[in-house]
Amino acid sequence: MYQVSFIEKVVEKLLNNTVPLSQQVLIIPSERAKLYIEKELWKKLKSTFIPPQIFTIDEFILQFSPFSKMDSIQSLFLLYEVHCQLFDKKKTSTFEDFLVWAPTLIQDFDEIDRFLVNTNDLFKNLKDVKNIEQWSFSDEHKLSENQKKYLEFWDKIPTYYTAFQIKCEEEKKALTGSIYKYVDNHLFELLDIFENSSFFFIGLNALSNAEVSIIKKLIALKKATFWVDADLYYIQNEKHEAGFFIRKLLAEFGTNILELCGNDLRTKKLNIEIISCSQNTGQIKVVSDILLEKNYSTSNDLLLLADEDLITPIFQNIPAELEKANITLGLPLRLSPIKSWLEIIIHIQEGFKKHRKKSIYYKDILNSWNHPFFQHFADEKEKQLLFEKEEKINKNNNIFLSLGSISINKKIDQLHQHLFTLWENNWIFALQQLRLINKLLFENIPISNEIERASLFFFDKQVVSLLCSFEKNPISMDLDSFIFILQSIWNKQNISYYGNPTDGLQIMGLLETRMLNFERICIVGMNEGKLPTSSVMQTHIPMDLRHFFSLPTNREKQAVFAHHFYRLLPNCKELNITYFDGNEGYSQSEKSRYLIQLELELTKENPNIYLNYKDYTLENKNKENEKNSIIKDENYFLALDRFCSQGLSVSKLKKFFTCPLDFYYQVILGFGEQENVEEELENSSFGSLIHEVLEKLFTPHLGTFITPPVYDLMFELLPKELEKSYLNHFDNETEAFLQGKNYLSYQVSLELLSRYLKNEKNWLTKQKNQSLLIKDLEARLSHTLIIEVLGIEKEINIKGFVDRIDQVGDFIRIIDYKSGKIDKTDVNIENVNNNKIVDFCKKKKYGLQLLTYLFLLNKEKNLIADECNLYSLINPQYTHFTLNIDNYSYSELIELYPTILKELLEELYAPDQEIKHNASSTYCKYCN
Repeated sequence: MYQVSFIEKVVEKLLNNTVPLSQQVLIIPSERAKLYIEKELWKKLKSTFIPPQIFTIDEFILQFSPFSKMDSIQSLFLLYEVHCQLFDKKKTSTFEDFLVWAPTLIQDFDEIDRFLVNTNDLFKNLKDVKNIEQWSFSDEHKLSENQKKYLEFWDKIPTYYTAFQIKCEEEKKALTGSIYKYVDNHLFELLDIFENSSFFFIGLNALSNAEVSIIKKLIALKKATFWVDADLYYIQNEKHEAGFFIRKLLAEFGTNILELCGNDLRTKKLNIEIISCSQNTGQIKVVSDILLEKNYSTSNDLLLLADEDLITPIFQNIPAELEKANITLGLPLRLSPIKSWLEIIIHIQEGFKKHRKKSIYYKDILNSWNHPFFQHFADEKEKQLLFEKEEKINKNNNIFLSLGSISINKKIDQLHQHLFTLWENNWIFALQQLRLINKLLFENIPISNEIERASLFFFDKQVVSLLCSFEKNPISMDLDSFIFILQSIWNKQNISYYGNPTDGLQIMGLLETRMLNFERICIVGMNEGKLPTSSVMQTHIPMDLRHFFSLPTNREKQAVFAHHFYRLLPNCKELNITYFDGNEGYSQSEKSRYLIQLELELTKENPNIYLNYKDYTLENKNKENEKNSIIKDENYFLALDRFCSQGLSVSKLKKFFTCPLDFYYQVILGFGEQENVEEELENSSFGSLIHEVLEKLFTPHLGTFITPPVYDLMFELLPKELEKSYLNHFDNETEAFLQGKNYLSYQVSLELLSRYLKNEKNWLTKQKNQSLLIKDLEARLSHTLIIEVLGIEKEINIKGFVDRIDQVGDFIRIIDYKSGKIDKTDVNIENVNNNKIVDFCKKKKYGLQLLTYLFLLNKEKNLIADECNLYSLINPQYTHFTLNIDNYSYSELIELYPTILKELLEELYAPDQEIKHNASSTYCKYCN
């Protein structure tokens, strides 16, 4: 059965009215409803006509005012001017102190005027309340200085209010509330601009006292009609919050306002499907499926976003098959790319302040380059140049960079110049830089990126307004206060989107649905705190006092949302609702109270309304697709052949026996870790720096004999060489390693190396010869073997890097430095056979490494070492750990090495062995 929409009822009434359409003035709650009214008029008349004038309530009231409406920033600056003139001529308090209370006070002033409150009574009561709060019942306890200052503030509020009003009149500006109050006081003088017109107030709900007073005066003159858009079910239920405001309006305007109201919610049939989603993103999948399966494709279909935070993912997941979807909502600026972009800009300035230098912190550079604005700003060639520059920053470990060092080309350098310029507390200059950044981005971001361009355009308008305020009244403030002002731009501002209502799925926020009816509705994100919202009301006036003076409280705020939701139900034939039923942050998400009301109240009143609850859980695609094991295929063996022939690294080979799957990812697939800038020294870099310093200390003595006094010379050079290495690692930024964890690492490095040199000197002093020949440092050794693996000959190119090869008399030593902890069992086993040696090479961290060094030294330099040592820098006493395999000489181990390697390789090449993660391996880079 077809249900007549509210707008159809309205148009029918307007056409049957004795007042011609051309003399009718319609006052409605939203811009969107204008298009629907005009469309319905054309549908009914089907011929040329002079339409009525249509205004939103704000448009209607503001056109009467001789004052321009102020935004939040303009009013803040104006009140600060009043504050300084009256109470702080010497500016002993800062703008930061002012910001603590001023924005809320301005908001209170606005509401006081909009609701026509007697300010004398209100401010007197407010002062009395605050005095009672600070009241001491004992004469012994006098008020503290802080208490006195606190009470002084409340004494000043009436003066602030009066002086602010006077200042606004001088400037010909006003808050919205003041404009409403002015129009109410001067209505009869102002009506000339609508001579012979009749006013129709349609679909309005939550009205201020000023609005009510204006409408009552027009009704008394028989120039106005008022129609509400509601259902008698919740109007007649005294306890139902959806009818809260309409019941108040009945007392003011009479029962005629119910002329277009129906009683459908008590009798209509409606199936409501409510789907709970255990993951928030699951709602996107559910909604996408609903839209596609039920073909939401006409202007009678509504996708209602109860949760604004889901706007972007919803846009990205609307099924392409629907073809037409019209957006009519306000995209909060806080959800647009502007928010993250401005946060980057702010962080750049905070970085200048924090680090006390004009060089640019590398993270700020990389964050700006990776932001969508910069990515759309740069073309493909420029993106490649940015990528190469980023790789260079990571490779050189550049923590701070100059503007010149990140030069790309003229276009990008120009953006860099404005982006990375120090503001130096010159806020007019700062805003000018922001405007130049906006201009460059807007000119270069492609037209197809509508959201980015729209958010830039809207943000720039706000910056212009802020710049005008600063130029007129330059205020001294610190960076934090300026940031507060900038952030206030996106906190409450929306970017308006107005689509075409004549065709396609309609996507709206709740406020945009006022006066409109839809046959099929899908609501996404219907959680408590989203619908209704749970944001806390900011006010200096206690709630009891607000209630007494008829100012809005949280109750009124909740009633507004209830009305908007319930008025959608009478004409709805199909309703689908999703909500998030899981953990979010520190609290459990709950379904909206309205869903509980539908179940416990409406279904009891109307048994024809049926609620069907469903649960939805996203399948864990990752777990489904994750392979527990990998079959060795042709590509695996080809990659393994390349690994063996191009240079078999023992450390990588060892990864196979630690975790075969990690070996597969790193060696076979070639995954590598992204090189990043180290702000805090990592363990690998710590060890590398120690190796680097030891190499520098010993290199001048390569090929010569070292005696104990030489170590004294090295000891003197140590601090300088260590500092050089750290400076080089941190790109000559001394501060980077002279504070925090890096400073501790530097001191530990100095201590370990100092102790090492002392131990070396003491050891050499005890030797009979007392001279040490350095034969090689950082020796790069390699040798190629032909090994039969599973019946197939393989060319195996083995490589290794030995830290030091030296000789004391005829005694040749291999020494490998380790900055980590070593245990004797890592290099020493007893009662062994061939199989046990292979097992030792698989399981022990350094066994195969030292055996490889022995073998390579023999094959490349024809030497057999007498000792193969690990030198632990961290062990305080026992520092030398010598390879010792019981019953085997080093010569025998060299002969045995190809056989050991063959057995290890046959396990890698075993065709019937699947590659799996080793559950006991805890340091896999990719499979954990």
